[in-house]
Amino acid sequence: VDGLLWNDRNIDALGEASRLEWFGGKRTQAEWDAFGKLLRKKLNFQPLPEEEVKTFTLLPFDLPKTPYASPLRFNQKGLLWAQTKDGLRPADPSIATVAVEAEEPSPERPSTTDDHEAGSLPRPAPPPAAYPAAPKKWSLLPRRADGALLQAVLPSCGRAEIQLALLEDPARPPRLQPLPILAPRPANCASFGKPPLEAEVIGWKRNSLHGISAGQLFFSQGVIDQNHLRAAYLTRWGLVVIADSKLTVFTSDKLPPSTHHCVITPKQSTNQKVACLTASGIIEFNLEQNTERSSPESSQERPL
Repeated sequence: VDGLLWNDRNIDALGEASRLEWFGGKRTQAEWDAFGKLLRKKLNFQPLPEEEVKTFTLLPFDLPKTPYASPLRFNQKGLLWAQTKDGLRPADPSIATVAVEAEEPSPERPSTTDDHEAGSLPRPAPPPAAYPAAPKKWSLLPRRADGALLQAVLPSCGRAEIQLALLEDPARPPRLQPLPILAPRPANCASFGKPPLEAEVIGWKRNSLHGISAGQLFFSQGVIDQNHLRAAYLTRWGLVVIADSKLTVFTSDKLPPSTHHCVITPKQSTNQKVACLTASGIIEFNLEQNTERSSPESSQERPL
C-alpha cells in the first residue's frame, strides 16, 4: 500500500487497503487504524457535514441479478432521477408531487379556458423547469458495441487474479478475462470457485469495461483517463469520489455499509453532488463546499 501511494497509484492503494484481510487473515483494530493513518497522510480526506445530506425513500426498482449499472442518474441541472419499474421519475418525491399537482385541475371545480381568461381562476403554475429535463433512459445492463456484457466477477480458477466473465455469445460459456487484482487463492474449477464477487458496472468506453469490485475501480483494458473519469464508490475508509482529476475520500456516519451504486453529477453541472443507493433508501449529498476545504491530514489535493 505504501509503495502504491508513493507512486501516486492512489486508486490501487485504496483497493489493496480494502482487501487486507484477503491475504493476512483477520486484522486487529490497531492494524486497521495504522493503515488508515497511512492513507490519511497521502490522500485528501474530508468530513461530510450532516446538514449537506439528504435521504429519500426507496423506490420500486427492478434490478437485474447480474452486475448492473446504477438506476440513479443526475440531469444537467443536478436533479436526481431514478429508473424504476414505473419508468423515470425524480428521486425526490416532493418534486414529483409538485409536477403532478400542477397538471391536475382542482377536484372541487374543474378549471376551464374561459375561467382562466376571465380572471376568475389563476392559471395553474407550470411544472418546475427541472422536472421535464429527464435524462435519456439508460440500460442497467450496458453492452459493448458487439453486444457483450458482464455476467459476473469471479476469483480465477487456475490463476490468482480476479476475472471478468464476459458473455459475448448466449450460446457459449462466458469468456474469462483476468484483471490485475489478486484474489485470495486460485478457486476450485470443479465447483466453479467461490461465489461471484459483488460488482457494479459503470459502463463501456469503446471496448473497455469500467466497473467497481472488491473496493476498487477496474478497467478491462487500457489505462485510466484521469481527465474524464468521474466515479464514486464506498470503501472501508469512506466514500471515494473521483472528479476533475482529483480524488477525495468523504467520511460520515450517514454512509451505511450498504451504500452502493453511486453516481456523480455531470461535469457541466454547476452544483456537484453524489447520490447512492442504500438498503433503506437513497442518499444524496453536496460536494461543492467540501472539495474546497483542505483536509486536516493533507495540505493539497492528490492526483489519482
